[in-house]
Amino acid sequence: RLAQMNSEVAMAEIITAGQVRTDQIGIGTSVAFIHVDTAQRVEMTFLGPWDADHSKGIYNYKAPLSQTLMGKQIGDEVQFEHDAANGTFKIAEIHNALN
Repeated sequence: RLAQMNSEVAMAEIITAGQVRTDQIGIGTSVAFIHVDTAQRVEMTFLGPWDADHSKGIYNYKAPLSQTLMGKQIGDEVQFEHDAANGTFKIAEIHNALN
C-alpha cells in the first residue's frame, strides 16, 4: 500500500485555477445538475483523490461516477445513481472550483 501511495504522489500534478476549463466537466470544476422531472438540484465538485469528501459534495475525479461525467457540457443530460439523487439530470452550470 505504501508503494502505491508513493507512486500516486510521484505522479500528482498541481493544478492552478487558470488551467481549469469551464466549458466541460473536468478536474477542478464544480457542477450543478438539475433533475429533469423533479427540479432537484445536486452540486458536485471534482478534485483529486486526497481532496474527496462526499459530505461536502467533493468527489475524486477518478471514481467511476466521475469518469462517466468528465467531458460533459452544459445542457447535456446524464443518468446516474448518487447518494442523495437518482435519475436523469441536466447539467445546468459548470464553475471553476479553484477560484
